Amino acid sequence: LAACRPELGVDPIIFLPMSVYARSRLLRWRMGWLPARPVRCSQCDAEHASRNHLIGCLDVARRLGLPKTYHHPLDTILNYLPLKQAKTKPLQIQEYLFWKDRWPAILLFLLKVDEMCH
Repeated sequence: LAACRPELGVDPIIFLPMSVYARSRLLRWRMGWLPARPVRCSQCDAEHASRNHLIGCLDVARRLGLPKTYHHPLDTILNYLPLKQAKTKPLQIQEYLFWKDRWPAILLFLLKVDEMCH
């Protein structure tokens, strides 16, 4: 829970347009339910692939353009999800450029984690 948004409110994951599968994975990640149980890591064959192990093993920080010093890079990026649509065109373009590579990387990471669990 320490990696979630610092203020109370509705998480944008609830209302941003995405598939039901992506929303399910994002919500399960936020709630700490993904990975659901101890699993073997298919990348490095480690015995127990915890959240922290998967973040490091799948190199999430680099894929999201963050330094490796972040303990929760995925949660950090998810905290940057917009709470409302940008008002001006330059801000909309700036948001688009920020998310255009990160959003697919997030969804791909969560898909890999979900596939490892099932």
